[in-house]
Amino acid sequence: MGAVPVAMEAAAYDAGGGARVAKIGDKCQAKYKNKWYDHRVRARARARVAKIGDKCQAKYKNKWYKARVQQVMDGGKKYKISFLDFKYVPIVRAADIRFT
Repeated sequence: MGAVPVAMEAAAYDAGGGARVAKIGDKCQAKYKNKWYDHRVRARARARVAKIGDKCQAKYKNKWYKARVQQVMDGGKKYKISFLDFKYVPIVRAADIRFT
């Protein structure tokens, strides 16, 4: 059997269309070579824990904005971040940031 490609981006959705944490066996969509495919989750990747000073994007009012990690909280489950384009320093869930 050949190697199975690993998707760098994946999304699992609940019945209402909201994003959620996927479990093994869940239906999902995975992006591979700039194309999205329907699939099932075969394994979960370890979540990346950011370090202070890391650049990221954080969700604010359902849009993504450039930010920087100011503090790591609860072992990486929450972060205090600062937005680069405006003065707002919230505490956000790990699910609401992505790394650039």
